[in-house]
Amino acid sequence: MNIDQSKLLLSSQRALLFCITSIMRFIFIEVCSDGKLKMLVYVQKELTEGELDMLYSAAGEICGDFIGLDDSDVEVVVSNSNYEQIKGLKHLVYARAE
Repeated sequence: MNIDQSKLLLSSQRALLFCITSIMRFIFIEVCSDGKLKMLVYVQKELTEGELDMLYSAAGEICGDFIGLDDSDVEVVVSNSNYEQIKGLKHLVYARAE
């Protein structure tokens, strides 16, 4: 699957508007070789059901912007590690000031 990376980043920025809460630290995205969108979110504590729903919705909106991108996987990691110590994906689309 060939997706224009700049369009992917713009799509993710639009989809994440009003979905980021104060406990979210970093959000990464990547389109995997199997054509699935992967979203990795680092948070400082467990998310509520509503916050999880917002992330799933954002991932779905990104997939909806591209033909052939039909599935997404959202992974949430509770961690207080520094940016240099965490494992991310190809694109960092959000980082909270710390």
